[in-house]
Amino acid sequence: MVGEPDIDGCRDNTPIEGWTNMIGHLGRRWNPRGPRRALLQSLILTGLLVEGLISASPSAAAPVAPYFSGVYLADIANATDNNANSYYETFNFNIRIDADIKSGSATVAAKVTCTTTGQTWNTAPWTIYGVEVDYCTVAFSESSFRGFITGPTSLNFSVELWNASFTQKYATTTSVVDQPFKAEPGPFIRRAAISNVRNTVDSNLDSYYEFFQFDLNIDADAAAGTSDTVAAKIICPTTGQTWTTGPWTITGSSVDYHTMTFDQSAFAGGILGPTNLDFTVELWNPGFTAKYDTHTLVDNEPFKAGPLPLISDARITNVTGTVDADGDGYFETFRFGIDADADMPGGSSVVSVKIICPTTGQTWTIGPWTVTGWAVDYHTLLLDQTSFSGHLVGQTGLDFTIELWDPSFTRKYASTGTVSGEPFKAEQACTISGVVTTISGTPLSGVMLTGLPGSPVTDSAGRYSVTVLPGWSASAAPTKSGYDFCPALRVYANVAADALGQNYVATPSSLSMTIRAAKLLSDESQVRVTGVVTAAFTDFFYIEDAAAIAGIRVSQSGNGRAVGERATVPGFVRGSQAERYISASASSASEAGIVVRPLGMQTGLVGGKSFFYSHQTASGQVGIAGAVGLNNIGMLVRTWGRVTHLEPGLCYVDDGRGLSNSSSYKGLMVQGEMPAQLQEGSYVQVTGAASCFSSPSSGVQPVILSTSIQTL
Repeated sequence: MVGEPDIDGCRDNTPIEGWTNMIGHLGRRWNPRGPRRALLQSLILTGLLVEGLISASPSAAAPVAPYFSGVYLADIANATDNNANSYYETFNFNIRIDADIKSGSATVAAKVTCTTTGQTWNTAPWTIYGVEVDYCTVAFSESSFRGFITGPTSLNFSVELWNASFTQKYATTTSVVDQPFKAEPGPFIRRAAISNVRNTVDSNLDSYYEFFQFDLNIDADAAAGTSDTVAAKIICPTTGQTWTTGPWTITGSSVDYHTMTFDQSAFAGGILGPTNLDFTVELWNPGFTAKYDTHTLVDNEPFKAGPLPLISDARITNVTGTVDADGDGYFETFRFGIDADADMPGGSSVVSVKIICPTTGQTWTIGPWTVTGWAVDYHTLLLDQTSFSGHLVGQTGLDFTIELWDPSFTRKYASTGTVSGEPFKAEQACTISGVVTTISGTPLSGVMLTGLPGSPVTDSAGRYSVTVLPGWSASAAPTKSGYDFCPALRVYANVAADALGQNYVATPSSLSMTIRAAKLLSDESQVRVTGVVTAAFTDFFYIEDAAAIAGIRVSQSGNGRAVGERATVPGFVRGSQAERYISASASSASEAGIVVRPLGMQTGLVGGKSFFYSHQTASGQVGIAGAVGLNNIGMLVRTWGRVTHLEPGLCYVDDGRGLSNSSSYKGLMVQGEMPAQLQEGSYVQVTGAASCFSSPSSGVQPVILSTSIQTL
């Protein structure tokens, strides 16, 4: 039996030497004769052609096959490790493939195989030119591997280089830089179903229900042997509405349905004719910052729902006979009407109306009348001061809720709390109201306002409202487990008028951190930090931690902050002109009069080197071009020197080091209000916030936003 050819001896030689050695080696081992000799010659010729060492014709160079010049696992983003075991449940990453050809160009494609899971993906063809860097990128996320990984898994890959039609393979590599990628299965939706349909009414027998109740059940699973806490968004694409539910805990693949109940009122104003209600279910983490799965296969949908009469408009009108005897803006004597316009999409219906004054607890009814299509047919309730006899206490802003009912008031069709022209100002108690939202502006329900009468709780729109008698004094504090609030407390003393817009911003307690930690986060990260105000301007201010370790700029229009306050700031971490800052819609101060001493330094040390800066993730604080020393951007600093240039709102200060910058003037740039006696050549002491800006010609440059300039 003739043995297999052994080509190990050719591997370390140059291509020509390798093939020459192999020819001799095979001749000695195999000793071919006749057809075997022809076969050997054919194999050798093919090898030389593939290596590009001989030409197929005397006048043309032999083609050289494309080859890999680098394959990388890169661009990792949105990675979450909820159980802190160094394996990611949600993620995005790319595999970058760079292929080259020794000369000319070629159109190639690639097969990417996950050797861990056995999955394969084919790329679209792309053209390579010589040895230029021309990456083909294949994008992956946790959904790419759903169903293929059941626990903590190290994902490894192999990549094959092919021609565009996948008929000729050029090369294979398993050397993917930065692999493996550590992943584990995140929570996913196993099933969603509409069930327990009940209390249905189809008054016009068109198979679409005007009244109904049903449950939407969600069964979510976690990785085998693990548990997770999840929440869900339920989206009705038909009406454009979204609801949230949860959080709840799921364990492995156990059946643990979570249920949300719907009735016709949930779709008020969204159903304008016979409608097939479809749903999409999204699985999220409890804070709705990371989405795990999307499920559109909801069993038993669509649900057939029909339109109900609705309220198109409600308004206060025909205000007459007003008397304000004490000139306080509230009427003791008055008369006005409340108009309600109801419509019935695609048909007609007989309706009645309840008009409710939540302020006084009173209710009136009008109707019945027939509404048809979208015709304008207002019905009016007339009210005067006698209508509220015994219900007005002090100054009162009268608000109203309109409810649309059937003629017998057994079924409610719709309700609205939006009445144009309200509140109507009559003599009654004062109103304290506001809205509680998250940093992103999302209303937060279930927040208790401790200290207000009755300890009101915010509704689904984040709103609360109470009434108090004139002269009322107390303090109010919002509370909800897992959240911190800004402000944490409001103090009321001798209330004499409505206090509206008493708003709060809620932040998950997990987002409270130090200023230093906040600066390490990437753009759009949500944070809540506390520090002492070191510099305050109209649309922004600077805060610094108590230990003078880190400071940061806070962008908030009309902030009202003052130097020496201890300020709490919820917001988003962002970057502008190279400086990291927090974009805040609110801030609060818990105390005042705190003294912060500036850091004294030479002009060349203002700004300092980069602080854990990453260009790829836009995290950390970039340093000054060519700087030395610790990064102090955002800190209160002080320096000295001679004014080398002066103009309105700007000067340059040189302490003898001749600091270069993006201008033709020597020294450190100082921005702010310039003292009237300041002149070029003056020696000054400058105190202010260390900031920076990006110059196209000189890179990142330092600047002090001054709070004080003193001549020496």
